[in-house]
Amino acid sequence: MRLKTLVASIVGSILLLNFFLLSFANAQIDCAKIKNYKDLRKQGGCDGEIHHLIEKRFADIFGVDPDIIPSICLTKEEHRSYTNKWREYIPYGKEYNNLSIQTIIKVFTEIYNDNPCIIKKLLKFLEKNLEKKIGSKLYKKLIQRIPKLFPQNAIEPIIRRIYIIVFWYEVYSFFPQFDENFCSDANVIKAEELFAESQILAQDNKQEAIKKLSGSYFFIGYAVYKKMETYISSPSKEVVNVFTEKKEFYSKWAIELFKKSLELDSNNPYTYLYLGNTYSAIGSKNDAVVNYQKSIHYFKQQGDTKFSEPIEKMIINLK
Repeated sequence: MRLKTLVASIVGSILLLNFFLLSFANAQIDCAKIKNYKDLRKQGGCDGEIHHLIEKRFADIFGVDPDIIPSICLTKEEHRSYTNKWREYIPYGKEYNNLSIQTIIKVFTEIYNDNPCIIKKLLKFLEKNLEKKIGSKLYKKLIQRIPKLFPQNAIEPIIRRIYIIVFWYEVYSFFPQFDENFCSDANVIKAEELFAESQILAQDNKQEAIKKLSGSYFFIGYAVYKKMETYISSPSKEVVNVFTEKKEFYSKWAIELFKKSLELDSNNPYTYLYLGNTYSAIGSKNDAVVNYQKSIHYFKQQGDTKFSEPIEKMIINLK
């Protein structure tokens, strides 16, 4: 499971906004020439070289076959020029799995900043790919939530759509099995709202944006944690194996999400508390104690001592 960097989560916001507001007046290219790589190879007739508009080395980030990435026929010189640009932004040999969807969007908006047609095609590709991953019915419901998440005049409509695409790609990468009930959970909706707020704030108040983003991961993690809780105690011997499997599945993703939240804000006592609870549920006593102790520390730092005694009792019970 990859843990994405802070830069990937925040920095793309400003670039995306500036790009869409300023560069669509630039010259268009013939979008009819853009097809997926496989189709371009099949049809032949390319006098030059076929260029993946998103380099194939990043296919795993989206979970796609390189053959379906939008591509175009270029001269050898044009192809080399674009390849060099990609290499400048993301050198070869880098740990690609640590990159995020938003990092890739940031890079291709700069590389193709004089060709808005390419940008539109790539964004449509990302949107369709996400829709395929989570299902059309659920995807349409999520898209319908966009007007409620963003003030009408706060940000351009196309940017709102991109942010929600990015958010659900992020969720999918951490927690690949979710359904309509999960996406309608109050904690998930809260996470979505915090993510949207973080992207709007990123331009003016980066520190607050980071806290909002951390909160977004916390609430997604908490929603997964609540699902895990339903499988902590098996009601009968007949289903004990099923319950154990489910508990391990949900605990894995809850831990990843809580850790991601702490990468962005390492002072949140609630995140340490629920991370400790998750470790405790799967029998990782040492990890649970470490996180409980950190939780107590940060609660006290905030002048809140009411949680100290019950958490200390949980620590004693684990020893």
